[in-house]
Amino acid sequence: MPYFSVQSASWSVAVAAIMLPGCLAPDVWQLADQGPGNIEGLAGDGFTGPRLENPLVIPIQDRELVWGQLVDTLDDYFRIAREERVRLVGTVLTEGRIDTAPAPAATSLEPWRQDSIPGYHNRHATYQSIRQRAVVRVLPVADGFKIDVAVYRELEDVDRPEFATVGGATLRHDGSLTRPDKQREDRPDRLGWIPIGRNPALEQAILFQLQERMAAPSEPMPTVAP
Repeated sequence: MPYFSVQSASWSVAVAAIMLPGCLAPDVWQLADQGPGNIEGLAGDGFTGPRLENPLVIPIQDRELVWGQLVDTLDDYFRIAREERVRLVGTVLTEGRIDTAPAPAATSLEPWRQDSIPGYHNRHATYQSIRQRAVVRVLPVADGFKIDVAVYRELEDVDRPEFATVGGATLRHDGSLTRPDKQREDRPDRLGWIPIGRNPALEQAILFQLQERMAAPSEPMPTVAP
């Protein structure tokens, strides 16, 4: 009798294991089809408050002031690699551009970093090797300048996981020709970086900080003589 009880319990566990994926499949495949960009809309990307338009219009005509504040703001998040300032050529203002150097994305264990915004991107960078870079365009318009901020994310592409059980000396046939080198460390080889989209939460954080810097200061109240 106990034999049949154990066998029945085993069959019950097996049936439950078979039926569970079927119950979860619709939701799981729905999230998988939507991709990370749409999963943010369901789970939240960590940025609270109203959203700013991107590009953001700054109603200031002084191009040197706008450029200085933009560089100072962006320097809090990334190291600037290249600048093309807005120039006056004849009677036409040219487009400005700032490119930053790629930097490792902040993880959930680094709340002190400026780019550490709780949400999907922050959790993703905790478990994967993610780097980010920013490209900012400054477009002259009639009433000022239009600031377009784009933060691109890239996933590290390696030949094998860091803690893979397969030895480093095992020959592989699914990629480019690699020759084993006994002098180098037994670590995965970096094959490149895979673009995985943008970080809208960080873009909003940069735009909000820039808007606060560009806000017109309030005039002091006039003092009344006694």
